[in-house]
Amino acid sequence: VIYLYGKVEVPAKVNKKTDKKTEGRTYVSCCAVVHNNRRCLYALPRETDGVRENMADVHREVRAFIVPSCVPSHASSDVGAKPVVRRYAFGDASVPRGEEKYLKIVYDARYPAPDADKCERGGEHVQRIFGHSVGAVENFIVKRRLMGPGWVRVKNPFTTNVQSTWTTLEFHVNDPKSISRMPDPCPPSPPVVVVSLKFTTVVHPRTNAHEIVCAAAVCDRGVTLDKSDGE
Repeated sequence: VIYLYGKVEVPAKVNKKTDKKTEGRTYVSCCAVVHNNRRCLYALPRETDGVRENMADVHREVRAFIVPSCVPSHASSDVGAKPVVRRYAFGDASVPRGEEKYLKIVYDARYPAPDADKCERGGEHVQRIFGHSVGAVENFIVKRRLMGPGWVRVKNPFTTNVQSTWTTLEFHVNDPKSISRMPDPCPPSPPVVVVSLKFTTVVHPRTNAHEIVCAAAVCDRGVTLDKSDGE
């Protein structure tokens, strides 16, 4: 499960005394709880005499890596795989940098990644498995192109009777693909609440431990992310 925190615009409130709506935009805190996230791995077939290993052999070997050491046997039907074309963009000279066929493997992110040493060493038909060190949050952000703050569009949200966060609004989505970055032009950035804390401590003469004797806080409820300080 991934928790996405942000702001959402709500309808303007109506003043019961004057029967008029409040001017300007009104935002409240919200949390999108994303379920059914997938772990994504890429297996590079081993090359022998200039020829890459057959994808069927690669699939059998990778599946043996994952089941049952990562994914239990009763959930093995949830492991998906298909050949894809990818480009390697990092510094290992032993990995081809042009377009190559990889075997893409996906399964539920709640299950762990394969052993890192085994992924680096590969096997009889597999040269290396990539993506074992990528967490669910990183994979979700990259796949959904959510790098940096910005507005997102959420499809098919639903609520539950029990809220698991302290945000004003909380909703759930069952498919990570239900969340996508909103194309330009986007609304202006919402204001955020920023709190600065300062603590003063002293050393207790008996325990030599630091104890808090004073705490101060400054709260600004109208900080704009896309403007410099003081604007």
